[in-house]
Amino acid sequence: MVHGSKATPRQLPSLDLLLRHDDVVALVSAHGHPFVAGEARALLAAL
Repeated sequence: MVHGSKATPRQLPSLDLLLRHDDVVALVSAHGHPFVAGEARALLAAL
């Protein structure tokens, strides 16, 4: 897990933008939208 990011919330990608990234689309295909979106939300919240 990532902690202590120096990025401000405005500098972080939106969840929607993150979920449209090609690599993340592949993860959604493999693991399902609810799981990937939930994990992405948790990671962004931890920053």
